[in-house]
Amino acid sequence: MRDNPVIKKLARGEPVFTTWLDLNCPLSVEIMAQVGFDALTIDVQHGHWDYSMLLNAFQVMTHTATLPFARVPVNEFSSIGRILDLGAMGLVVPMVNTAEDAQRAVDATYFGPLGSRSLGALRMDIVEAHRNYVQEANSKIFLAVQIESVQAVNNVEEIAAVEDIHCLFVGPGDLSVSMGANAGSDEHEGAIQHVVEVANNHGKYLGIYAEIGQIPHRLAQGFQFIVSRAESDLLLTGATDFLRDLLACGAE
Repeated sequence: MRDNPVIKKLARGEPVFTTWLDLNCPLSVEIMAQVGFDALTIDVQHGHWDYSMLLNAFQVMTHTATLPFARVPVNEFSSIGRILDLGAMGLVVPMVNTAEDAQRAVDATYFGPLGSRSLGALRMDIVEAHRNYVQEANSKIFLAVQIESVQAVNNVEEIAAVEDIHCLFVGPGDLSVSMGANAGSDEHEGAIQHVVEVANNHGKYLGIYAEIGQIPHRLAQGFQFIVSRAESDLLLTGATDFLRDLLACGAE
């Protein structure tokens, strides 16, 4: 099975950078996979992906150095298994609010004895990069669970104690809404810092969504798995900057 350098980089204490992909377009995935991100995280929760396009997206990434990750739409056994069967090597599972939710994600992600994932990954049987998949998948699939509600923060000690989760991933936007507190406020940052302390106590890696200007602060806090922007944002920003420069040429 293909190696997972993301897990190795995290173990060395190095940061890992990825971005959301939300446009349901394998061609944009192919372009982004050549840029040099550690992984690309296809956002099946909030993006516009269907499963046939998701398969195509994973296929175009197979022979690049960029790993195929996905944020699953829901913490549900068959949904997680299907996305793994298509080729995801890392998962971000949303709205994990309790230890039971966390264990449900583990059970769906890993084959026995770690979990109860169903055997039947046809693509993994025929793609050379995934040979020995069943024997190696449990050690090479990255699992992050999202801490993005007041309930999750209150239960984070129990969530972090669940074995075989690699990363606690803070969703700062949803957490802000759940708390009824402004993002970046003392209350909001205090909740995030609590997650940091618990993750450190339990030996879990830390992940978060952050804009560019926030990343140095998050790295200093100990966050290693960093998601920033989406390819739709990058397309809009690039087009906006280009048009600004184009209009400036006409004004000269």
